[in-house]
Amino acid sequence: MHIAICDDNIADRKQLERLLQRESDKLHGSREPYYIDSYGNPEAVMSSPTLYKAFFIDMTASEKNGYEITQDLLHTGVTVPIILCISTINYREYDLPGNCYFLQKPICVNDLTDMLDIVLKTNDAVKVPQIEIRTEKDTVYLHEKDIMYIATEKHLLKIHLTNGTVLETMDSFENFYDSISHFPCFLPVSYKAIVNVAYISHTSFFSVYAKNGRKFFLHPNFRKYVHYMFAEYQRTSTQ
Repeated sequence: MHIAICDDNIADRKQLERLLQRESDKLHGSREPYYIDSYGNPEAVMSSPTLYKAFFIDMTASEKNGYEITQDLLHTGVTVPIILCISTINYREYDLPGNCYFLQKPICVNDLTDMLDIVLKTNDAVKVPQIEIRTEKDTVYLHEKDIMYIATEKHLLKIHLTNGTVLETMDSFENFYDSISHFPCFLPVSYKAIVNVAYISHTSFFSVYAKNGRKFFLHPNFRKYVHYMFAEYQRTSTQ
Protein backbone atom coordinates (compact mmCIF):
# COMPACT_ATOMS: atom_id res chain seq x y z
CA MET A 1 0.00 0.00 0.00
CA HIS A 2 1.47 3.34 -1.06
CA ILE A 3 1.50 6.13 1.52
CA ALA A 4 2.60 9.72 0.98
CA ILE A 5 4.08 12.01 3.60
CA CYS A 6 4.12 15.74 2.90
CA ASP A 7 5.83 17.70 5.67
CA ASP A 8 8.19 20.65 5.44
CA ASN A 9 9.73 19.85 8.85
CA ILE A 10 12.46 17.38 7.88
CA ALA A 11 12.87 16.00 11.43
CA ASP A 12 9.14 15.28 11.72
CA ARG A 13 9.10 13.81 8.23
CA LYS A 14 11.96 11.42 8.94
CA GLN A 15 10.43 10.40 12.26
CA LEU A 16 7.11 9.56 10.61
CA GLU A 17 8.94 7.57 7.93
CA ARG A 18 10.56 5.46 10.66
CA LEU A 19 7.27 4.94 12.51
CA LEU A 20 5.47 3.88 9.34
CA GLN A 21 8.27 1.49 8.43
CA ARG A 22 8.03 -0.15 11.85
CA GLU A 23 4.27 -0.49 11.41
CA SER A 24 4.88 -2.07 8.02
CA ASP A 25 7.34 -4.55 9.57
CA LYS A 26 4.61 -5.62 12.02
CA LEU A 27 2.47 -6.89 9.16
CA HIS A 28 4.81 -9.94 8.80
CA GLY A 29 3.63 -10.66 5.28
CA SER A 30 -0.04 -10.83 6.33
CA ARG A 31 -0.79 -7.83 4.14
CA GLU A 32 0.90 -5.76 1.47
CA PRO A 33 3.71 -3.73 3.11
CA TYR A 34 3.66 0.05 3.24
CA TYR A 35 5.56 1.79 0.44
CA ILE A 36 6.37 5.25 1.75
CA ASP A 37 7.12 8.29 -0.37
CA SER A 38 8.22 11.35 1.58
CA TYR A 39 7.98 14.90 0.24
CA GLY A 40 8.95 18.31 1.50
CA ASN A 41 7.00 20.38 -1.01
CA PRO A 42 3.40 20.34 -2.26
CA GLU A 43 4.25 20.20 -5.97
CA ALA A 44 5.83 16.77 -5.62
CA VAL A 45 2.94 15.17 -3.76
CA MET A 46 0.46 16.57 -6.30
CA SER A 47 2.29 15.02 -9.25
CA SER A 48 0.57 11.62 -8.95
CA PRO A 49 -2.04 11.71 -6.15
CA THR A 50 -4.02 8.68 -7.33
CA LEU A 51 -1.04 6.42 -6.57
CA TYR A 52 -1.56 6.73 -2.82
CA LYS A 53 -3.99 5.07 -0.43
CA ALA A 54 -3.30 7.55 2.38
CA PHE A 55 -1.68 10.95 2.91
CA PHE A 56 0.02 12.29 6.05
CA ILE A 57 0.26 16.07 5.73
CA ASP A 58 1.58 18.98 7.74
CA MET A 59 2.93 21.98 5.86
CA THR A 60 3.39 25.15 7.88
CA ALA A 61 6.28 27.11 6.32
CA SER A 62 5.59 26.65 2.61
CA GLU A 63 3.62 28.73 0.12
CA LYS A 64 0.67 26.38 0.69
CA ASN A 65 -0.19 25.05 4.13
CA GLY A 66 -1.55 21.60 4.91
CA TYR A 67 -5.18 22.70 4.63
CA GLU A 68 -4.64 24.21 1.17
CA ILE A 69 -2.83 21.08 -0.04
CA THR A 70 -5.71 19.00 1.26
CA GLN A 71 -8.13 21.16 -0.73
CA ASP A 72 -6.02 20.58 -3.86
CA LEU A 73 -6.09 16.82 -3.27
CA LEU A 74 -9.85 16.82 -2.75
CA HIS A 75 -10.28 18.88 -5.93
CA THR A 76 -8.49 16.21 -7.96
CA GLY A 77 -10.93 13.60 -6.65
CA VAL A 78 -8.92 12.05 -3.81
CA THR A 79 -11.26 10.09 -1.52
CA VAL A 80 -8.71 8.03 0.43
CA PRO A 81 -7.82 9.02 4.02
CA ILE A 82 -5.96 12.32 4.39
CA ILE A 83 -4.38 12.55 7.85
CA LEU A 84 -3.50 16.07 8.93
CA CYS A 85 -0.73 16.07 11.53
CA ILE A 86 -1.22 18.96 13.94
CA SER A 87 1.73 21.06 15.04
CA THR A 88 1.41 24.85 14.75
CA ILE A 89 -1.79 24.73 12.67
CA ASN A 90 -4.92 23.31 14.27
CA TYR A 91 -6.51 21.63 11.25
CA ARG A 92 -9.50 20.62 13.36
CA GLU A 93 -10.74 24.20 13.05
CA TYR A 94 -11.30 23.80 9.30
CA ASP A 95 -14.41 22.43 7.64
CA LEU A 96 -13.17 19.20 6.06
CA PRO A 97 -14.96 16.12 4.67
CA GLY A 98 -15.19 12.71 6.32
CA ASN A 99 -12.08 11.26 4.70
CA CYS A 100 -9.90 13.75 6.61
CA TYR A 101 -8.48 12.73 10.00
CA PHE A 102 -6.16 14.28 12.56
CA LEU A 103 -3.04 13.26 14.47
CA GLN A 104 -1.41 15.38 17.12
CA LYS A 105 2.35 15.89 16.98
CA PRO A 106 4.54 14.48 18.37
CA ILE A 107 2.87 11.39 16.97
CA CYS A 108 2.14 8.63 19.47
CA VAL A 109 2.73 5.08 18.20
CA ASN A 110 -0.67 3.88 19.47
CA ASP A 111 -2.44 6.76 17.74
CA LEU A 112 -0.62 5.99 14.50
CA THR A 113 -1.55 2.30 14.75
CA ASP A 114 -5.22 3.23 15.23
CA MET A 115 -5.07 5.57 12.24
CA LEU A 116 -3.52 2.91 10.03
CA ASP A 117 -6.35 0.54 11.04
CA ILE A 118 -8.78 3.11 9.65
CA VAL A 119 -6.72 3.40 6.47
CA LEU A 120 -6.69 -0.37 5.98
CA LYS A 121 -10.43 -0.73 6.59
CA THR A 122 -11.14 2.13 4.18
CA ASN A 123 -9.04 0.57 1.46
CA ASP A 124 -10.59 -2.84 2.07
CA ALA A 125 -14.02 -1.36 1.34
CA VAL A 126 -15.45 -1.51 -2.15
CA LYS A 127 -13.80 1.06 -4.36
CA VAL A 128 -15.86 3.35 -6.55
CA PRO A 129 -14.02 3.60 -9.88
CA GLN A 130 -13.04 7.04 -11.03
CA ILE A 131 -12.95 8.69 -14.43
CA GLU A 132 -9.89 10.70 -15.39
CA ILE A 133 -10.56 13.96 -17.24
CA ARG A 134 -7.56 15.76 -18.70
CA THR A 135 -8.19 19.42 -19.38
CA GLU A 136 -5.66 21.87 -20.79
CA LYS A 137 -4.37 22.77 -17.33
CA ASP A 138 -5.52 20.09 -14.90
CA THR A 139 -6.34 16.43 -14.44
CA VAL A 140 -9.67 15.94 -12.68
CA TYR A 141 -10.99 12.68 -11.25
CA LEU A 142 -14.75 12.13 -11.20
CA HIS A 143 -17.28 9.44 -10.43
CA GLU A 144 -19.92 8.43 -12.96
CA LYS A 145 -22.64 10.16 -10.93
CA ASP A 146 -20.81 13.48 -11.40
CA ILE A 147 -21.24 13.53 -15.19
CA MET A 148 -24.57 14.36 -16.82
CA TYR A 149 -23.53 14.25 -20.47
CA ILE A 150 -20.62 14.71 -22.87
CA ALA A 151 -21.01 16.51 -26.18
CA THR A 152 -18.87 17.79 -29.03
CA GLU A 153 -19.50 21.53 -29.24
CA LYS A 154 -17.65 23.81 -31.68
CA HIS A 155 -15.02 21.11 -32.28
CA LEU A 156 -14.34 20.74 -28.54
CA LEU A 157 -15.37 17.83 -26.36
CA LYS A 158 -17.19 19.22 -23.32
CA ILE A 159 -18.07 17.29 -20.17
CA HIS A 160 -21.14 18.72 -18.45
CA LEU A 161 -21.22 17.93 -14.73
CA THR A 162 -24.25 17.66 -12.50
CA ASN A 163 -23.12 20.69 -10.48
CA GLY A 164 -23.23 22.89 -13.59
CA THR A 165 -19.48 22.88 -14.25
CA VAL A 166 -18.35 22.33 -17.83
CA LEU A 167 -14.92 20.80 -18.48
CA GLU A 168 -13.19 20.97 -21.86
CA THR A 169 -10.86 18.21 -23.00
CA MET A 170 -8.71 17.97 -26.10
CA ASP A 171 -9.46 14.24 -26.33
CA SER A 172 -11.43 12.97 -29.32
CA PHE A 173 -14.98 11.74 -28.92
CA GLU A 174 -13.97 8.19 -29.88
CA ASN A 175 -11.04 8.00 -27.46
CA PHE A 176 -13.05 9.43 -24.61
CA TYR A 177 -15.91 7.02 -25.15
CA ASP A 178 -13.44 4.12 -25.23
CA SER A 179 -12.13 5.23 -21.83
CA ILE A 180 -15.61 5.19 -20.24
CA SER A 181 -17.27 2.41 -22.23
CA HIS A 182 -16.98 0.00 -19.26
CA PHE A 183 -19.44 2.24 -17.38
CA PRO A 184 -22.86 1.01 -18.58
CA CYS A 185 -24.55 4.23 -17.45
CA PHE A 186 -23.00 6.21 -20.33
CA LEU A 187 -25.10 5.84 -23.47
CA PRO A 188 -23.87 7.08 -26.85
CA VAL A 189 -26.90 8.76 -28.40
CA SER A 190 -25.06 9.89 -31.53
CA TYR A 191 -21.50 10.23 -32.79
CA LYS A 192 -21.30 13.59 -31.01
CA ALA A 193 -22.97 13.01 -27.64
CA ILE A 194 -23.01 10.63 -24.67
CA VAL A 195 -25.66 10.89 -21.94
CA ASN A 196 -25.64 9.40 -18.45
CA VAL A 197 -28.78 7.26 -18.29
CA ALA A 198 -29.38 8.40 -14.69
CA TYR A 199 -29.98 11.94 -15.97
CA ILE A 200 -32.29 11.17 -18.89
CA SER A 201 -35.79 12.49 -18.27
CA HIS A 202 -37.45 10.84 -21.29
CA THR A 203 -36.84 9.70 -24.85
CA SER A 204 -38.69 9.76 -28.17
CA PHE A 205 -38.07 8.07 -31.48
CA PHE A 206 -35.71 10.83 -32.64
CA SER A 207 -34.53 12.46 -29.40
CA VAL A 208 -33.15 12.04 -25.91
CA TYR A 209 -33.89 14.64 -23.23
CA ALA A 210 -31.61 15.26 -20.27
CA LYS A 211 -33.07 16.28 -16.92
CA ASN A 212 -31.71 19.79 -17.30
CA GLY A 213 -33.74 20.25 -20.50
CA ARG A 214 -30.97 19.61 -23.02
CA LYS A 215 -32.26 17.82 -26.14
CA PHE A 216 -30.08 15.42 -28.15
CA PHE A 217 -30.62 13.92 -31.57
CA LEU A 218 -30.88 10.13 -31.28
CA HIS A 219 -28.98 8.50 -34.11
CA PRO A 220 -30.66 5.43 -35.67
CA ASN A 221 -27.57 3.31 -34.98
CA PHE A 222 -28.01 3.81 -31.22
CA ARG A 223 -31.81 4.02 -30.99
CA LYS A 224 -32.56 0.43 -30.01
CA TYR A 225 -29.74 0.28 -27.45
CA VAL A 226 -30.63 3.60 -25.81
CA HIS A 227 -34.32 2.76 -25.54
CA TYR A 228 -33.53 -0.64 -24.04
CA MET A 229 -30.99 0.69 -21.51
CA PHE A 230 -33.25 3.56 -20.45
CA ALA A 231 -36.18 1.15 -19.93
CA GLU A 232 -33.91 -1.16 -17.90
CA TYR A 233 -32.69 1.74 -15.77
CA GLN A 234 -36.24 2.86 -15.04
CA ARG A 235 -37.26 -0.69 -14.14
CA THR A 236 -34.33 -1.37 -11.79
CA SER A 237 -34.32 2.08 -10.16
CA THR A 238 -37.93 1.66 -8.99
CA GLN A 239 -37.41 -1.78 -7.45
